[in-house]
Amino acid sequence: MKKSIFTNVLLLSGLALGVVTQTMAGEISDRVEKTKTLLVGTEGTYAPFTFHDDSGKLTGFDVEVIEAVAQRLGLKIQFNETQWDSMYAGLNAKRFDLIANQTNPSPERLKKYLYTAPYNYSTAVIVTKESDNSIKTFEDLKGKKAAQSLTSNYGKIAKANGAELIVVEGLAQALKLITQDRAETTVNDHLAVLDYFK
Repeated sequence: MKKSIFTNVLLLSGLALGVVTQTMAGEISDRVEKTKTLLVGTEGTYAPFTFHDDSGKLTGFDVEVIEAVAQRLGLKIQFNETQWDSMYAGLNAKRFDLIANQTNPSPERLKKYLYTAPYNYSTAVIVTKESDNSIKTFEDLKGKKAAQSLTSNYGKIAKANGAELIVVEGLAQALKLITQDRAETTVNDHLAVLDYFK
């Protein structure tokens, strides 16, 4: 299998990625002030942003960014790992104070959540089997089986372009379904796909 990268990216796939929290920041800051601990939601399965290294330690770009922020604020961190499709539900249920996991401010999310200034930018890419030349643009997703996390912006891109979604927990599972011919494609983060193929 090889990656097929397209640069004609839809509006929502130009991602300005940062840390997100609820708009009820006062309540959160009161708890953090008392406990001196940030509760952080992350996947732990989305390299290179949040994953476990060979020793089992949680690491990755987003993990290191929020650790640096916490250190500067004199706070400890408690990471709460959860599947992507449960991430915002966990934030809503106050299981954690913020998300550090490659998320971006869609118009719907901006109505409910606060985002940091962007600290990295990425684009959406389409992945297919090397032998599949039927998908060259996002429009070619129409009628194709796309393995996607249900609540991700990438799933929304696939669905908006007419793909039939096969719900998965993450990128690794999506790519496995493609190799098994149970899905034809997936739309995902350019950097995560490059890291996977590395």
